[in-house]
Amino acid sequence: MRAVLIGILLLGILCGGCESDSNGKPNDTKVEKNFSENVSYPDRNISVKSDYEEYLKDIDSLLDILPERNHFHLWDSKGETLEKLGRYDEALEAYTHAINLTEKYNLNWSEPYENKANLYWKLERYNESLKYFQLAAKREPEKKTTWLNLGRALARMNRSNDALNAYDKALELGPEDGYTLAHKAEILIELRRFNESINISNKAFSMGPVIYDRSLGFVELMDRPSFDLIIYTNLGRAYLGMSDYSAAIDSFDKALEIDPTDEEALKYREMALANLSAG
Repeated sequence: MRAVLIGILLLGILCGGCESDSNGKPNDTKVEKNFSENVSYPDRNISVKSDYEEYLKDIDSLLDILPERNHFHLWDSKGETLEKLGRYDEALEAYTHAINLTEKYNLNWSEPYENKANLYWKLERYNESLKYFQLAAKREPEKKTTWLNLGRALARMNRSNDALNAYDKALELGPEDGYTLAHKAEILIELRRFNESINISNKAFSMGPVIYDRSLGFVELMDRPSFDLIIYTNLGRAYLGMSDYSAAIDSFDKALEIDPTDEEALKYREMALANLSAG
């Protein structure tokens, strides 16, 4: 196992800075509850604590023998591993080391900023989280998923207009994809731009739960039924906002065919039905 871990580490270091892919409480929107918590593509598969501990030893060994310019990837990997072990203060320190080296050598690499931002969010330190999502976008402004993650953070802090701008920037940086469009459709509901949301939801539905990554092409991020549940619920919410209660109920019914217990679809369907009955 130890030899395998070292091999994986060295592969990551050789890739180096190549593509690897807030005060306020988060709002409780459908997309944020169901989409994966961050957009990333893991390069290793470790599942037990003893393996993580072994991995940390390998990282420390390589930090001792490799030149400093190669340390940025190691420190980021160390942060991720410490985070898996629940050693959050140490993980933040490791991400800071990775960020400092990224800036020292002027590397075009945003991952440690995003990792630190995600950990701050997990710790409910929202303003600090947003700061590092913003720094990630400045560090690697041409990376689509960096802007998507920034948009998601802004949306969760109820900064809807800023979130929409970030999603639009993400969509400018590559082919349209269902994952980013679904997030945009969600925020348009919050902005009461219901017709636009419906059009974009329909486009997202036709594309499916994929995101476009410049290194990997189109990547599927979630299963199709879960994605469709989100789309149908968002369509229902948009129709509800337009007072088209019959269309809203139809959309919620489709969502409930996928998951009859979904609380949000049930709640909004009841609202639509009450409004329809009231005439």
